[in-house]
Amino acid sequence: PPCTGNNPKVAAANAPRGMYVWNPNHRAAAYQSALAQDVIGRNTALCGASLVIYWSDVEPHQGVYDWSAVIAAAAPYTNAGLTVNLLFAEATEGAVNNVTPAWVTAPTAQGGAGAPTVSCSGQPTMPVYFSPAYEAAWTSFISAAIQQFSHANSPIAKYVGYLRFATGGGAEALPPP
Repeated sequence: PPCTGNNPKVAAANAPRGMYVWNPNHRAAAYQSALAQDVIGRNTALCGASLVIYWSDVEPHQGVYDWSAVIAAAAPYTNAGLTVNLLFAEATEGAVNNVTPAWVTAPTAQGGAGAPTVSCSGQPTMPVYFSPAYEAAWTSFISAAIQQFSHANSPIAKYVGYLRFATGGGAEALPPP
């Protein structure tokens, strides 16, 4: 089926549909290269990608946003005119421990947000999601991303199918360990 256009046979007639690749690691150059070489342009059913983007890659310092990681991860798809779904991860789904920006859990005396953390044996340290400091930081990020990609403020805005902001663990809102 076509990737765009009205399809009255589905529940959301104008929603993004079709085949999307799951791209959980925009940092892995080999993975990106393989997708660009072996998938994009080779399968006409491919409508785009769902890209997992780490919060720490976009806001390394409180209130300072650098969207270049998002634009770079989307480039192989947007350059081909495909749709990208942006799935913003606020904490890890596994062993990666640098998804939440360091400033979020840094003490306020050191210029951080002061969000508390919790640690379990053998698991990465996680922020306490119901902390007002954490909620304020994550909400500010969500607002900035919506502003960036819901309007013509970004060169890729017209290619964005949807934005997802999970809370819990990674882009899928998994229960934390």
